[in-house]
Amino acid sequence: MSGSPIILTFTKDKVWNRFVRFDIDKNSLKALDIEPTETKPKNKKGSSGFSQINRNFTTVHETFFLHFPLQSLISELHVNQLIDHKLRTYCIKHGIRTDQSEKQEKYSLDSAHLLGFSEILSEITPALRTVSITTNNFIMQLCSQFDVLVSSIIAEMIKAKPELLDSSDRKIEYTDLYAFKTIEDVRSHFSEKFVEGIIRRSRREQFQWFSNVLKIPMTEGLMNWPAFVEVNERRNLLTHTGGIVSTEYLNNCKEVNFKLDAHVKVGGQLRTSLGYFRDATEIFFEIGVKLIQVIWRKMLPDEIEEADNALIAIGYDLILNKKYKLASEILRFSCDVLKNVKSERSRRILLVNYANCFSLQGKREAANNILSRVDWSAADAQFQVCLSAVKGDFAGLVSQMKKMGPEGEINEREYREWPVFRLAHKEESFKECYRSLFGKELMPSVPAKRLNMGALRDSLDEFKKHISMDKDLVEQTIEM
Repeated sequence: MSGSPIILTFTKDKVWNRFVRFDIDKNSLKALDIEPTETKPKNKKGSSGFSQINRNFTTVHETFFLHFPLQSLISELHVNQLIDHKLRTYCIKHGIRTDQSEKQEKYSLDSAHLLGFSEILSEITPALRTVSITTNNFIMQLCSQFDVLVSSIIAEMIKAKPELLDSSDRKIEYTDLYAFKTIEDVRSHFSEKFVEGIIRRSRREQFQWFSNVLKIPMTEGLMNWPAFVEVNERRNLLTHTGGIVSTEYLNNCKEVNFKLDAHVKVGGQLRTSLGYFRDATEIFFEIGVKLIQVIWRKMLPDEIEEADNALIAIGYDLILNKKYKLASEILRFSCDVLKNVKSERSRRILLVNYANCFSLQGKREAANNILSRVDWSAADAQFQVCLSAVKGDFAGLVSQMKKMGPEGEINEREYREWPVFRLAHKEESFKECYRSLFGKELMPSVPAKRLNMGALRDSLDEFKKHISMDKDLVEQTIEM
């Protein structure tokens, strides 16, 4: 993209004494057609809100994928430092080493040094508690964001099909009608209360409601459904009992055939590790994407092409970030479950990306089996080049590259960035061909995500909310 530059002004914050605040010139935003969302609709004319729901969901999960684990890791590193550098050093200095192996050391500490030991332990204990609280909070936030997703989807369903409110048994007193100015206000009130009523139900009851309304078995074929239910049941425990196992938790897990560890008993304490949170994040992302796609396509068939593009982008970005297992499941769903992909080209793009998931994991036979589902003989040059790359036919790939030339359907940047060429980057023949075509050495780069104007507008709005933080609160935090 070329055109007017974005003008940014950085300001030094008096509390932090660093340039941690910035503003963007409004005129430059207008020049780039990215006015703030409050003055410009996010969706194209005639489009529903499902595109925005999809974007919000995937954006939030980028936080769960990247930043939440980092926060937990920092807490764990602090605990590790206290144990290794403080407690162990204290034992080396004041204790007697009684046993040592490659992975273990044992010390005997005289009672005269128990006070010093107690003081260090009083630092470690709350730090350990912080790690536990942090990961537990992550799980609760993960489930809360799924509540946001469900409520957004139901609200959009009501917009598309207002008669859904006919099933509501909610009533309103005649005198309460005076609080509403228009019939639309009354309708909005009933819609809000209707959504709230469903959100208060269990996750299984919510999906059953979707199944009944759409006449689709929403949990059929969801291999991770039992694990998904368990995470939601765990959220309930963390919220109400601090993670103490209840009979209800055990029964609900048993009903969906979730296999619990043998040590999980009534009255026991559930432990939430960072690994557990990572798995839960991927499960929630998978089921959330599938939920959006199924309902979007069912409710608004005119927007299937838009849903296809969103699905292609999700699969591509997952491969980009080397989340092959999650990408392969999303793309399996796209290729094997969805029957209403709009265009043949979209279907083939999904197939190539699906096959590439396996190719990048060294499962070439599985990749070839996926590609063999369709006849590629009439496919254009761009597809042919990508097919050769996924199949590992690097001789064919180089031949096709030479045939297309430097001005072909695939440009120099795309050869560097597209994950479909990730394995080809290791081949000398590919590097030599690239050099001869473009007159420069191949320098594989981390592919930049496609610029999404809607996502950029959302980010700007989100940042404005955060920089309006009360400075007094910041100062109080620093003083602590």
